Amino acid sequence: MNEIIYTTLTTTDYQLPVYVTGVGHWDHQEGIRRPEGFPDYQWTQVVSGEGELIIEQERFLVKQGDGFLLPPRLTHSYHAVKEPWEAYWFTYDGPLAESLNQLAGLTRPGIYTINDSRPVLEMMSDMLRLMREKEPGLGMLGSKQIYGVLLGLRQQLAEGSLATQQMNERLHPVLRYIEANLHRPITLPELAELLHVTPQHLCLLFKKTFKLRPMEYVNKERINKGKELLIRGGGMKLYEIARQVGFENPTYFNTLFKAYVGCTPGEFKQMHGFK
Repeated sequence: MNEIIYTTLTTTDYQLPVYVTGVGHWDHQEGIRRPEGFPDYQWTQVVSGEGELIIEQERFLVKQGDGFLLPPRLTHSYHAVKEPWEAYWFTYDGPLAESLNQLAGLTRPGIYTINDSRPVLEMMSDMLRLMREKEPGLGMLGSKQIYGVLLGLRQQLAEGSLATQQMNERLHPVLRYIEANLHRPITLPELAELLHVTPQHLCLLFKKTFKLRPMEYVNKERINKGKELLIRGGGMKLYEIARQVGFENPTYFNTLFKAYVGCTPGEFKQMHGFK
């Protein structure tokens, strides 16, 4: 059935990183024309049929299983070309809405091809049910639902998802090697040799996959291992932990730890109830 629900947000809700402003479902999506755009972000997920989306003179065909993103105040219109054009949609905003979009892979307005739309549609249906029932703490619950949908989209977006998976598989021997050798010095050439590529090409692979250079990744893994030893190390001294994760100089370990974590190793232990 056709259904549309707009949420009444509290002052506290507006302080959330992201919040739902509306949600709905159309058995057949009627034509929409918005010369001034819409005040919030909108995600629409198509269940069946086909439609045409027009964003500032550019036309897109929206097929069954596709979704489309519309940022605030962007001139757009859309209408069915193959009926019934069934769709779920929700609108949202918040101080971190744009950052969460980027995290989900929604980097531009327009059409996105979804590998499997069923998990996303299920979460959107749950969101609609939640808003319909007007449960206590609706704003917080709606924010949680948006996180779930956006993370679900990140997993299901066809664009780049297969390439990312293949990249992770290719780098797997290197990642396992790093994990097994954190206790000793590791060089860029030896990592590159594992894949029979140049150090420059390995840097490119890491940049595409992790947005980090290989040795930045190594240092992050050393620090993460150091955090584990600080908590579970059974009273190990700082210099012992530093050596265990590949730092001969405990002062450098201390400096790098603070740069990555935001506190010293000693402060980190205190935060977790250890002296």
